[in-house]
Amino acid sequence: MSEPTFSRWRKWRIGFNVAVAIVSALAVVAMVNYLAARHPFRYNWSESAGSKLSPLTTRVLSNLGTNKVKIIVFFIPKEPLFSQVASVVKDYQAAAPSLDVEFVDYRIPGRANRIRADYGIAMGDGSRVIFDSHGKSRSVALSELSDFSFQDGAPRRTAFKGEQLFTAAIVNVTSARKLKAYFLSGHGELSYESNDDNSGYSRFARLLNSAGVDEVAEFDSLHGRDVP
Repeated sequence: MSEPTFSRWRKWRIGFNVAVAIVSALAVVAMVNYLAARHPFRYNWSESAGSKLSPLTTRVLSNLGTNKVKIIVFFIPKEPLFSQVASVVKDYQAAAPSLDVEFVDYRIPGRANRIRADYGIAMGDGSRVIFDSHGKSRSVALSELSDFSFQDGAPRRTAFKGEQLFTAAIVNVTSARKLKAYFLSGHGELSYESNDDNSGYSRFARLLNSAGVDEVAEFDSLHGRDVP
């Protein structure tokens, strides 16, 4: 009579090995979760974001220290740029945990109305990202976040400027001093208040504002005043 292929001892040994393998796998999963909870890592899989923060942004965020900055994404989630805005803001928060980020759908009353009152936002104003630090605030509107091309008569977004504008806003609200830029006048210079693309500098003045300059003004050098 032939001996059984699987003896009781062999069955017990296989069962023991399977049990050990299961316990080991559970232990590995528990260790990974433990490490992940204490050393969070965020990777952006979005190809459209391409979203490694620039060295300038990384430096600004690393220099925040204990500076508290509140970021309010005052957006309708269905807005075309919402996902890009949210991705960049989350990258900022991952790089600087001291940032306090809040997402608010401005169509929903309550919190949205309080934000409008606190930051002087009119009911008809659209989506924007608000930056606040110690009572100093700056708002980046949806219309500022894109460059447009008007080929074939239809506007088309060609660039997303979120990181550039958000970093400038953080620098602006955390800076202890006010930055002021002067345009020379008195010698026939073009006006910074003119909206004419050929004879005015209003677009450049707005660029200075978006880069963190608090105020632009005119400096009449013709009358010998000292340079501010």
